[in-house]
Amino acid sequence: MKIVDVDHLSFEYGNRRVLHNLNFSIRQGDYAVLTGENGSGKSTLMKVLSGELESAKGRVVIAGSDSLTAALHRIRIGYMPQNGTSRNAFFSATVEEIMETGMYHPFWKKWAVKDKKERICRTLEEMGMKDALNRRIGELSGGQQQRVMLARVLISKPQLLLLDEPAVGVDQESLRQLAAVLKRRNQEGAMTIFLITHGNQAVFSGANRFFKMEEGGVEEK
Repeated sequence: MKIVDVDHLSFEYGNRRVLHNLNFSIRQGDYAVLTGENGSGKSTLMKVLSGELESAKGRVVIAGSDSLTAALHRIRIGYMPQNGTSRNAFFSATVEEIMETGMYHPFWKKWAVKDKKERICRTLEEMGMKDALNRRIGELSGGQQQRVMLARVLISKPQLLLLDEPAVGVDQESLRQLAAVLKRRNQEGAMTIFLITHGNQAVFSGANRFFKMEEGGVEEK
């Protein structure tokens, strides 16, 4: 079953075409990795899939729907954008407060206080960050912040996870932790993953499909 279906997708910034007639699909349960040089259009594609960018030509069908809002009624979708930690340096929120923001969604269940705290601690522990629960996010290293931001996305147990360059600015320990958790979530939890990376393909050993973007086009390797 296709969970993401991209059909003749093109996108332009002004008069500059960035995506050129893309056609590919991601099946339910896939762990797909997209690589490509800087400026090849990878992040633009992710922004279109996540709904950050509109006015694209062609179709993007997620969970059987052309509308992202309608898709969110059907499945849980998690998205971590590129440079998700860039604004954290002077942010005063604690890790626990950051995690709580990942648990709100208008279409999903509301959480009892006890259940919320337990879920937060379990998810942070999975990422090796439980001890940081009461620390302020800006006090953590870049790699630690990235682990927290991934935990924030994972806490809702998304059925489809979209990740844009999760390895950027991450130390080797954090990168191994990220990769191990993604592999486990895909294999044991049947979570579908579409991940963009630049030169770190081998780290994500759990992936079963690999795509490459060149000059706005996508090919499966």
